[in-house]
Amino acid sequence: MHLAQRVEDARALNSALLANYSRNVKPKLNQTEPLQVFLEFQLLGIIEFDEVLEKLSVIAVTFLYWRDELMTWNPEDYGGLDVFYIESQKVWTPNLVLVNTVKDIKKIGFDDDWLMVKYLHNGSARYLPGGILSAKCDVDMTFFPWDKHVCPLQFSTWDYEYMKITPISDQLFLEFYKPSGTWNLVSTDFEPIVEFQLFYVNLTFSRKPLFMVVNVILPIVLMALISTVVFYIPIDSGERISYSITMLLAIGVFLTLVGDNLPKTSNPMPLFSYYLLSMLLLNACIAITNILSVKCFYIGNKQRVGNHWARFSRWVVCMERNNQPERYVPSGINYATKNSIINETTRDQTMGSALTKRNLTNATPHVDVDCHIEMNGTVLKPGIVQNNTDTVDDFTTDQDGVTWHDVSVAIDKFSLIVSIMLILILTIVFFLIICIGGTK
Repeated sequence: MHLAQRVEDARALNSALLANYSRNVKPKLNQTEPLQVFLEFQLLGIIEFDEVLEKLSVIAVTFLYWRDELMTWNPEDYGGLDVFYIESQKVWTPNLVLVNTVKDIKKIGFDDDWLMVKYLHNGSARYLPGGILSAKCDVDMTFFPWDKHVCPLQFSTWDYEYMKITPISDQLFLEFYKPSGTWNLVSTDFEPIVEFQLFYVNLTFSRKPLFMVVNVILPIVLMALISTVVFYIPIDSGERISYSITMLLAIGVFLTLVGDNLPKTSNPMPLFSYYLLSMLLLNACIAITNILSVKCFYIGNKQRVGNHWARFSRWVVCMERNNQPERYVPSGINYATKNSIINETTRDQTMGSALTKRNLTNATPHVDVDCHIEMNGTVLKPGIVQNNTDTVDDFTTDQDGVTWHDVSVAIDKFSLIVSIMLILILTIVFFLIICIGGTK
């Protein structure tokens, strides 16, 4: 601005420009030709992404440039004034609308009376409407909280024969973009369809999963692992049932609170919801198994142990023994495992393969499961071997020698290992599926 420019010059120029000006008339001398408008898009930030309403809200500014042939003047006639600003409500501005809006379709900048249009003396005009734009967006929550979305903002001139908009660049301007605390802006794309005067501003963004991992996933996994500790609690303490029920209720209440932070959509259902449901069902199974174990413990001698329970108990003990170091074995009995057969029998050198009975009075009293008992060259079925003050002939097969207490212990050992493995497998598989799928 030159020093010679005075307020009187500005008033005179304003009166001269608006004297015979109508904002309803296309600012072109030849009204049969479309008005050429150039467009730029500046993204300032992502405000909100509502998964339930399928709505994306961003704050952005559109840069519109055109030449108003009715807004020209000679700067020398107005003290060298070559730039002038006029309120947008008094002059013609392009009719740019957001087509896929979730609100009423209105011209961008329609309600902003304070917006100004900048004019140069040759008629070049610049208009910067903007604000919060809310658009309809398709939502895919399959890989929540590693979900990624592509949301288009569809702009149009509404009457494409009236003017012609041309994008200056196929990229968005992000110089003043402020990162969101919830979303990562992955990429942007400006896709014009000049024939129909449609312009798609495609925004690709992904969720930052740290909040959900720390506040939802890790607590669920830890609570599920803690619930398996019930199999370590002695049944005689009388606290096992109350502990398992308390943990099940705690997880249920926690999932209810977590539900407020989960996307409420069923098309498609997030895999994370199935994961939470599986963890809840797994803890329910732990509680039921614990009740079964307590019931078996208190049956006592009232009922004979069935063949299936006896075989299950022997199998659990054998599997446990195969994974443990070699333990003390009284002489006179062959304990064969998968890896070795410990031969402690004494054979008569002159009579052949006859089993010599030896008194085991001094042996330590204990009850052992013989996974493979070899006697006189014959391998018998797995059975419970009772070593006390009896001779080696005192051993039983089938369900004889297995008590309901043994069944209860076997259920606890088996359930502890299986439940921990299931929790870890479900968690690892869940993370692999959603991490791999979310990065595609």
